[in-house]
Amino acid sequence: MFINLTIFCFLMSFSLCRTSDNYHNQIKFILKKNELIYTHLNHADFDDELNWKRRHKRRKKAINRSPRRGK
Repeated sequence: MFINLTIFCFLMSFSLCRTSDNYHNQIKFILKKNELIYTHLNHADFDDELNWKRRHKRRKKAINRSPRRGK
C-alpha cells in the first residue's frame, strides 16, 4: 500500500510539474536517425545579459532614484 501511494505521488508530481522557458541548457543532446549527437550551445547572449545586469545595477544605484521597498 505504501509503495503504491509513493509511486502515485511521484507520478503526479511529474505530471503536474512545470519548467521555465527562461532556462537555457548549455548542453543539448539531439537524437537523429538513431545517432546521439552532442552539441554545445554557444552563449552569444551572455554579453547582452551582462550588459543588462550592469545597466540595471547602475540604475539601482542612481542618486536621484527614490527607493521603492515593498512595492
